[in-house]
Amino acid sequence: MSIKRFISNQSRNIHHSRNAQTQNKQDISVNSKIPSEGKQNRYHLYMSYACPFAHRAMLVRSLKGLDKVISASALWVDNESRYIFSGNPDEGSIDPYNKKKTLMDVYKMNKFKSKATVPALFDINSNRIINNKSAEIMRMFNSSFNEFAEYPNHDFYPCNLRKTIDSTSEWIHRDINKGVYSVGAAIRQIIYDKQVGKVFEALDKAEEILSKQRYMCGDILTEADLKLFPSLIRFDSIYYTLFYCNKKMLREYEHLSGYMREIYQIPGVESTVSTEHIKAIYMKYRKDNNPRRIIPIGPTVDLHSPHGRDHI
Repeated sequence: MSIKRFISNQSRNIHHSRNAQTQNKQDISVNSKIPSEGKQNRYHLYMSYACPFAHRAMLVRSLKGLDKVISASALWVDNESRYIFSGNPDEGSIDPYNKKKTLMDVYKMNKFKSKATVPALFDINSNRIINNKSAEIMRMFNSSFNEFAEYPNHDFYPCNLRKTIDSTSEWIHRDINKGVYSVGAAIRQIIYDKQVGKVFEALDKAEEILSKQRYMCGDILTEADLKLFPSLIRFDSIYYTLFYCNKKMLREYEHLSGYMREIYQIPGVESTVSTEHIKAIYMKYRKDNNPRRIIPIGPTVDLHSPHGRDHI
């Protein structure tokens, strides 16, 4: 399916729907609105292919066709779990504007002393990070760059669905996006049992929803789907094994697994996924969960196999 056809379907479904219907981190949110002038080629996104929260921003950037408007640097992780610019194309890229060695060095330029996290949106003109909150960066990319976007009509946060998107995103974020990390960080059995139960209750809930409708909020792809997808694409290879979320593999969910493949096959999504980066960074640098730093050979998932959701 071409991107133009996909967006056409999205627009038609939006019209139909309208008629029918944290860690030790310092959040940086200078302004939720991008300045009105000089937006093209003014901003740079610091990201990591391993991070599911950075993945959200990358998805909107790619699906809106902003790759040539907002540049990006992929970071690696060193032995001290710091985001670094390795200069090695197989690991990460260089810092094109500040020539720094670590992302923390970029944060310190702005006098931020907290943990350096991704995504981080950098204003080239003012030479500062203006936002490191993934949800806000998603919204910026969704609407603030439409003048320059290749696909400006693709709206992941349509007005008529905002209440549904917000409520759906809330439990996805709490019980799945962050939930898997609560399971992986559990140091007592009682905590693990409680947290892993919440993760699979949420996955069961999503499976039930997707058995009846194409996407999480109806007939169109929205922000809620772009928040769920990064966790699903990492589930069998990382969360099932490394975080002990092993009650079921994602492939055992008929609708969730098909839904994941469908989104992966949307033009512009595959380029945001690097299974090599994901596995290498998680397995090498989550020392508590994988002290020997062995990278497993599997699992092998055919993300190009038919998703089987055209009938929904």
